[in-house]
Amino acid sequence: MVVVEDLVKKLAIGGVPNPVRNEGCHIEADPTGETDRICYGSGHSAVVRSVSDPTDFLVFTGHTANVLCARFSPDGKEIVSGDEQGSIFGWDAKTGKVITDSAGISAGSAPIRDVCLSADKKFLLIAGDSRGAHLKVYKYPGGSSAGKCPGHQKKATAIDQVKTPSKLIAGCGEDFKISIHKGPPVSEFAVPVVLEGVHTGFVNQIRFNKDGTKLATCSSDRTVCIIDSTSHEVLKRIEDHTASVLMLAWTADGTSVVTASADKTVRVFDAESGEQKRCITIGDEVEDMQVGVTVIPKTGQIVALGLSGFLQIFDEGADKASKVLVGHSKPCVGLHGAGDSVYSADYSGTMCVWDSDKGQSERTFAGVKPTTLNAIGGGQKTIAAVGMDGNVYQADLESLVFPEPSNVKGGGREICVPGSGEGPFGCMVISEDYLTALAKDGSVVASKNLADGWGKGRSIASNADGSLVAISVEIMGGAGHIYLCKVEGGEFTPVADKIEMQTFASKMAFNAEGAILLVGESSRRVRFFSSTGELMPGGGVLHTARVDAVCWTASGKAVTGGLDGSIGVWEPGVKGDPLRKMKGAHRGGILGLACTESGFLYSTGGDNQIAVWQL
Repeated sequence: MVVVEDLVKKLAIGGVPNPVRNEGCHIEADPTGETDRICYGSGHSAVVRSVSDPTDFLVFTGHTANVLCARFSPDGKEIVSGDEQGSIFGWDAKTGKVITDSAGISAGSAPIRDVCLSADKKFLLIAGDSRGAHLKVYKYPGGSSAGKCPGHQKKATAIDQVKTPSKLIAGCGEDFKISIHKGPPVSEFAVPVVLEGVHTGFVNQIRFNKDGTKLATCSSDRTVCIIDSTSHEVLKRIEDHTASVLMLAWTADGTSVVTASADKTVRVFDAESGEQKRCITIGDEVEDMQVGVTVIPKTGQIVALGLSGFLQIFDEGADKASKVLVGHSKPCVGLHGAGDSVYSADYSGTMCVWDSDKGQSERTFAGVKPTTLNAIGGGQKTIAAVGMDGNVYQADLESLVFPEPSNVKGGGREICVPGSGEGPFGCMVISEDYLTALAKDGSVVASKNLADGWGKGRSIASNADGSLVAISVEIMGGAGHIYLCKVEGGEFTPVADKIEMQTFASKMAFNAEGAILLVGESSRRVRFFSSTGELMPGGGVLHTARVDAVCWTASGKAVTGGLDGSIGVWEPGVKGDPLRKMKGAHRGGILGLACTESGFLYSTGGDNQIAVWQL
């Protein structure tokens, strides 16, 4: 009898914020100064991580919609996060355990733009799109109403609260207004102070300084204002930026304000004089527009966020980033493992490199940047990617430099590369209608119109030297065929009888020796076939939905991942249950699997995250 054990997660990596052009994106640092942790939303998840320790990375997956904001409690022990469907969760910053109700606090169905916990953690403040009550207060963690903050006619973009010298709430919005309220709680009959004319554009962010005596605001009118929180006088109007100012943060000592702007700069201003103390020019590309910023009280480091989603870390006084935290702000399209490195890509064209011993690698991709991707594949010497537009990118793993892409008919559904890097072709691409093998220089080696008697293209695999390829097609009624072929003379020539299946193979992979073909079916079953097409013992049903990812370990075990988010590790030739399993490994299903030579399994899913498991 096979003993089934759960996989052990080593660490989580990969998820970065999902910025939107001309909109601020919240990043918050631990306000206590005890750690260098930051928190933010990433897809349907909220992330809290250290900027210096890659093993200190926690992903909260309670949300079912895109997380737009996340923020530490004043004591740094809890985090509250809000999503675009109006749900807010409070959770432990160390363990991820939910503190609010397991279903969260519902503030309606409108997006939550900003959240804040009061100093005593008895009240939750939110800013959002809800009509008639853009700023709201709830009792925490119970979730019952503790008042509404009137004064805004359009969606609120930010909210903040200070306990001393008196309880005050401040909010701002797209109606160009700033509102100041007494509380929490907020009296039903309380009249807010509404400041109009301070800004002539969207007010994107508002924050009190440490002692609550001043407010800082920034706007799409390109200005930053410092406001006295008692007299409501505008103490300083800063006009140095040349484009919208989308986010700001105070330094820990409350003497300076750090801003992020669409003019591709991060700037530091003296709050007393309004003078610019520092200007960091990020770059001159569109992705260098800055949409988020925070300051880490423990180290004084600035964390800046551009449209790429990558987080740049600037040490005090430095104008060049000391570190860039990379990752994916969109779901990955796949993973590839070679040696002790893993390569990932998402559908926006972002590609990253990870090392099994420390997470993020110092190596990066260069050359032509893909704009869209549907799949990646690779061997021990090369990596390849294909986009929906049919552009195919091939790079040497040593250089990671992409030359100009080649293009194939019908776009690309999946791509594979011979493991050894040698053989009759450099990579092979399948779409629903076409199958194409390309040389390393992008020229066509072989092609086939799948609609001419085979079926709809679904998946492909190649053995290590490219002498045998497997092609999965779907035929009428959801059934499938697998063709085992060799590539020669510009054609794909079958070398064995086609494998007939009741449901088509959604993912396939040959083992290192090329003797066994691992097949994951659309009907959720896992099977093994010999290189000549005979069904082998082993496999079975673990997943409750389509198998969407497969790979092999260095020790010859098979790994499969399903649309249900589960992972299974199988022994070829052994009947029964998988050797090891993990259910609910990722929200949104398993979209990629890869193994390293040192025995780690990497997985990725619809939650934008990459998990590392000990095998």
